[in-house]
Amino acid sequence: MSDAQFRSYMFKVLVLFDMDGTLIPSGINNGGHGKAVYYALEKVCGIKDASLDGIDYHGLTDTQLIYALLAKYGMDKIVAHEKLFAIFSEMAAFYESDVRQMEICALPGVKELLRALIRNGVALGVVTGAVEGIAKCKLRKAGLIPFFRIRQFGDQALQRLDLVKMALKKNEENHWAPEDRVFLFGDTPRDVKTGKIAGVKTIGVSTGLVSREELVIASPDYLFDDLTNTAHLLKIILG
Repeated sequence: MSDAQFRSYMFKVLVLFDMDGTLIPSGINNGGHGKAVYYALEKVCGIKDASLDGIDYHGLTDTQLIYALLAKYGMDKIVAHEKLFAIFSEMAAFYESDVRQMEICALPGVKELLRALIRNGVALGVVTGAVEGIAKCKLRKAGLIPFFRIRQFGDQALQRLDLVKMALKKNEENHWAPEDRVFLFGDTPRDVKTGKIAGVKTIGVSTGLVSREELVIASPDYLFDDLTNTAHLLKIILG
């Protein structure tokens, strides 16, 4: 019998969640997150009146998004890389100031599901493309930040897949949950594709800006209109 078979785990399952469009309402192109991006681009790079026209931003990390925007406005990738830290810092500072006037609520069913998962011995993680400063503001404002043992943010890696791999590595190092008992929730085809490549079970939820039809084409293991059916979701996750 292998060492892995003797290994004891603290939790039955690990469930990872995307944030925007899955836990809270989506919308990089409207609201404070988008304004923070445009403010930082103007302050750090002198780019005025930036827009996301022509960029498929659904499911991108903020790192990918900034690279795409800077390329759109003619900036060399090496120069863009040198400006990333300053851009992220300005984004977070602007958003933290702006968020005071905003209301951010968890989507229907989210808090009930998270509480039920924790009661049933499930470890939770959030894997989001948003930079840490913005993501923490959103989660805190929505009352969600205490739920998550693992927190991976969009300024920690270029691609969403890398963030999921980082979460899985933390899980393995801490023996939190068996590696074959990991789920990933997301609202975009990129979330689903990432989960499939990472080898975890995928649950699509059509609460974001992407249509249900697009999620059907992505072929998640399970697909829900929202997260309000706690009992059904528990049955799937707990087996």
